[in-house]
Amino acid sequence: MRSIHRPSEVPPTLRSGGSGHNAAQRHLSKKREVPHTKLSFTPHWRKPDVLGMLLSMQGEICAYCSRELPSVTEAEVEHFRP
Repeated sequence: MRSIHRPSEVPPTLRSGGSGHNAAQRHLSKKREVPHTKLSFTPHWRKPDVLGMLLSMQGEICAYCSRELPSVTEAEVEHFRP
């Protein structure tokens, strides 16, 4: 796994009140109520502001598998293997 520089700025989607922040809060509430609940992957990671921030942090190389990303539109945000 590559090391990345995390900027202090937070994309609007992930800020308090943003769709990503709200989804995270709902997931945390569900996990507190039923710890073994399987949660679905939410689409806020594909929002342009979040994807742009991720690309600026890691360049066009995947932080998980170190492969070059094919294109921004084809890049997977969450995976474990190429």
